[in-house]
Amino acid sequence: MYSKVVEVDERVARMVKMLAPLDVEQTRRDLQAAYDEGYRSVAIVFMHGYRHTAHERTVAGLARALGFTQVSVSHEVSPLMKLVSRGDTTVVDAYLSPILRRYVDKVAAELQNVRLMFMQSNGA
Repeated sequence: MYSKVVEVDERVARMVKMLAPLDVEQTRRDLQAAYDEGYRSVAIVFMHGYRHTAHERTVAGLARALGFTQVSVSHEVSPLMKLVSRGDTTVVDAYLSPILRRYVDKVAAELQNVRLMFMQSNGA
């Protein structure tokens, strides 16, 4: 479902010990390159992002500042310990959210002056 991966030079151990600091400037350049290629949706998934959220938040801020219209961040979308399931969920969110937003906007435009509400599968 994804078509590009930007690898970020950063490493935090499971217990939040810094092994390699986040290279913010290189990450900004890599995100800018992706944006210049036409990407507008990004899924941010760091290995220990469920516990150490600072780097995911920093990269999300960079992406938003560059103009990405959909920024899905793993610790917000699915704060699970397991990397693969958290990553999969975050990528699906980054892919589907813009599509669903367009659909909801279209329905809302057709139903003028109607309060449109949605229920999640968990009942919320």
